[in-house]
Amino acid sequence: MTAIKKDGKYFNKSYIKMKMDGKRAKGMMKDYMAKKDAVPSFEIPRLKIDNDKFNKQDSFIWLGHSTILGKLDKVTFIVDPMLTNRASPFSCVGPKRFDGSLTPIDELPNIDVVLITHNHYDHMDKKTLLALKDRVKKIFVPLDNAKILIKWGIEEDKIKEFDWFEDIVFDGTLFSFCPTQHFSGRSLSDRDKYLWGSWAAKGSKHSIYVSGDSGYNGHFKEIGERFGSFDVACMECGAYNENWSEIHMVPEESVQASLDVKAKVMLPMHWAGFDLSTHAWDEPISRALEEAKQLDVITTTPMIGKVNAFLNPIEKEKWWTNRVDEKIWEYRE
Repeated sequence: MTAIKKDGKYFNKSYIKMKMDGKRAKGMMKDYMAKKDAVPSFEIPRLKIDNDKFNKQDSFIWLGHSTILGKLDKVTFIVDPMLTNRASPFSCVGPKRFDGSLTPIDELPNIDVVLITHNHYDHMDKKTLLALKDRVKKIFVPLDNAKILIKWGIEEDKIKEFDWFEDIVFDGTLFSFCPTQHFSGRSLSDRDKYLWGSWAAKGSKHSIYVSGDSGYNGHFKEIGERFGSFDVACMECGAYNENWSEIHMVPEESVQASLDVKAKVMLPMHWAGFDLSTHAWDEPISRALEEAKQLDVITTTPMIGKVNAFLNPIEKEKWWTNRVDEKIWEYRE
């Protein structure tokens, strides 16, 4: 399956309206004015990355929001590395990262491949990519995104673009770019001029799916049928609102999507990083876990920075309900 491009713009498999009339705009403004607990009242607990533990076996680490660090066989990769304090083109304006949730770039291990799902500021971050560019071998991006990275000063021979369901084998690990229902753009004038999607990675023994951003639709079942199953699916479940329900799933849909892609374990992501909608900061995880319980979906809820082995990926401690400092978490680990 190839993405649809017409008159210089890409289109989702299903048509989405995304119209904002006066009534919806008024309702959304009312929601923003009424929202509570948009940011946590305490620092997000985070563990320092244990690189020795990470490198010993096939592992994955949630680095907050939608950033996933993974190792399959001998290949280390990172998906949507966004490790700065603002998801914005400006240094002092725009969504600010929750206190405590930032992973320093110098904690990262050596990385072979960077995978980008789409070019929104909370997924494709200029400062992070420039900091990583001399430490990585390849950067895989959706179609038409290479020119942005080249403009930033990243070497063209490090970058490869991908269409939907286009694959590559890198040192024995299969990386596949998959469809989503979303959009792209980094300014008011370039909407949908760049492709968007998600990533599947399969090693000799284990596999992982990282959803990027998406509304719920039949592409998840298509991905599950194509790849058979995944050990872990990292599914976005935050920054939702009825006004943009076609491009971001509510948590209940995220749980269903993990079933659709035939994941053995679901890791809820795209929350606990930035205030990007009208819901409370911890509402996404509460709703996702409740729905997972109803549908018998196994979940893992690791703290940011925790090394998770694919052989035993389940982490159940509800760290977001605790008011503790980092030293206590280091002691427990």
